[in-house]
Amino acid sequence: MKKCLALFALLALAATARADALAVWDSTDADTSGSYAATSTADGVTASPLAAGSGLTPYNSPKKAFVAYGYTATDYPKARDAADYWSVSLTADEDWRLSLSSLVYTFRHIAKGPTNWAWYYSTNGTTWTRTGDLVASPTNETDYIQRTVDLGAIGKLQNFSGTVQFRLVAWGATADNKNGTGCFGTKSSSDKVVLVFNGTAVSLAAPPTITFAGESTVGLSNTLSVAVSAAPEGSAVTSCTVSAGFPGTCSFANGTATIRPTGPGAVGNAYTLTAVATNKYGAATNTFGFAVTRYLPPGAVFIDFEDLPTTSSTYLSNAPVTVAGTQWVLHNAVTKMGTNDHCNGTHALRMNHGWKEGFLASASAVASNGLSTVSFAYATYGTYYTTGSTVSVEVSLDGAEWLAVGEVETGATHELATYQTPYIGISEPLFVRLRTIGQDSCNIDDILLAKYAADPDRTAFESYLLEHNVTPGDSLTAEGDDYDGDGATNAEEFAAGTDPYDKTSKP
Repeated sequence: MKKCLALFALLALAATARADALAVWDSTDADTSGSYAATSTADGVTASPLAAGSGLTPYNSPKKAFVAYGYTATDYPKARDAADYWSVSLTADEDWRLSLSSLVYTFRHIAKGPTNWAWYYSTNGTTWTRTGDLVASPTNETDYIQRTVDLGAIGKLQNFSGTVQFRLVAWGATADNKNGTGCFGTKSSSDKVVLVFNGTAVSLAAPPTITFAGESTVGLSNTLSVAVSAAPEGSAVTSCTVSAGFPGTCSFANGTATIRPTGPGAVGNAYTLTAVATNKYGAATNTFGFAVTRYLPPGAVFIDFEDLPTTSSTYLSNAPVTVAGTQWVLHNAVTKMGTNDHCNGTHALRMNHGWKEGFLASASAVASNGLSTVSFAYATYGTYYTTGSTVSVEVSLDGAEWLAVGEVETGATHELATYQTPYIGISEPLFVRLRTIGQDSCNIDDILLAKYAADPDRTAFESYLLEHNVTPGDSLTAEGDDYDGDGATNAEEFAAGTDPYDKTSKP
């Protein structure tokens, strides 16, 4: 019964091995030649005969196996040098690539045959690397083992062209005659599959396929870079063009399409980038869609709330959300829009409710390049409230201590208006918070965080004060004053580059 179960398992494994077989050897027609052609090969694969090395003597077995003796070397180096091995090679045909996942084989011996064997591979015929375990063979000649060697993790055996050679090297036999044989094959009369290489063969003989990688929106006068590539090998992208009538420019070089919308009429419209690629088998096209949004200063952070989670129609309390790819905290805010909300597009944020403070605060220094200004669209909720709320714009170096840099009253504004803070001029990374308080709810949309840039309307000394969270014109901010009381005037600290807001930092 045990022998029947073993045979059933062997047949099942052999059937599985054939499912993605690149080359198969069946010993049904075994003879004494010592060289056996593959029974079958997949398209794109050329397999050499499975051949006994010159150190082995083929032997005619009545069991129809690939049999040889002469494995009398005592270790691998001696067996290798004596050519006591079986060899075979796989070659990828022209315009094909092969990837090997495993080899499945049956090898056995009689009592005085080889006691050890192992597989080796080479991509150049000179350097040989062992793959799989060193096998100590069973001692009973009636036993046989079908083994699987994993090849999928070997980089050199993936997506290769050319030829890979394999050797099954064996040694340790105590007889140099038919009593010391080792062979590919089983003692079964029904299944003679003795060696299978599994994997995939991919034809390059096809027109190219084109892929894109890039953002799906671009601000007016900004640049959109889209990586454009063609496969398989030998394919090349020959052109990239944008829809007729596009008010801007498009160029292609070094695998990247560079798109820059320049006409105001582009804003709010969708366009198509069309790429053409060719290879010796033909040509292909593919398209990539993008939309043009309002102008965004280079390096700016823009938050339009179009990706805001909209599952809650109740006011949230200190709730974390992801907006525009960054983490924020919402408090006393609603994310689900109703008919009385005001927004550009489909989503905005509603904050504040009945004199309860609301805020949107970044969980990290979202303004990583500092800030020049913060602007946003705002309106009082509905069409009937007239008191509105106060929206305060605040920044922080650590997310704990906040500095107000501007505010606006929403009042009776029932259509979205735009507010921009005065010049902030802080070059360090900043947390940002919009905080509301007032009688009526308000909507906030399209927040634009413009990165730090020197203010041409301010002196270098004033810009220096702003970089350190000190507002020019406030008490003790004149050049001769000592704002932090550390004994050095503001002018002296400016000249030394120390912090006028920190008494531990002084010239």
